Amino acid sequence: YIFTVLASLLYENTTGFYVTAKGNFTAKQSMVKIIKLPILHAFIVGITLNIMGVKLPEELTFYSDQFKSAYGILGMMMLGMGLHGFNKSEDLDGKFIKISFIIKFIFWPAAILALIYLDKVFIQLLNEDLYKVLILFSIVPLAGNTVSLAVLLNAKPEKASLSVFLSTVVSILFIPLALYLYGGF
Repeated sequence: YIFTVLASLLYENTTGFYVTAKGNFTAKQSMVKIIKLPILHAFIVGITLNIMGVKLPEELTFYSDQFKSAYGILGMMMLGMGLHGFNKSEDLDGKFIKISFIIKFIFWPAAILALIYLDKVFIQLLNEDLYKVLILFSIVPLAGNTVSLAVLLNAKPEKASLSVFLSTVVSILFIPLALYLYGGF
């Protein structure tokens, strides 16, 4: 599970950030912006400390647990702040929402199911627990930090906020339905 999360974060904060940045900046400027991302520095420090066998002191573990709780609240605050500046005539982009929803709620779960099928029939590298993790990753709403990336890159954060909000609302019904169709857990 943890490797799936790390891979997702690494992809999102490199390739995803670069693709988004390329909309407003040159390739060189986009790469410089990626290199300056604090999350990548934290990732490198974390991997280095892990390889060196450094353990997190118990005192810090308490605070990191508290931060996990605050993270969701901060994400919802950013989403709300992004929606605050929403202008229906400028930021309601039906085509963008339709495309992102088709990719997120149809293509991505179908691609994951195809990958699981290929693995079960031909490759046989993964197990049932990893299949469940992949399914869960494929059916969650659009990432909340999409809004923070849009703010960082001045890439229409209001549009990103609306898309994340709507995908969260759709997920209230989509996730139980998808889990039911997959066979539950």
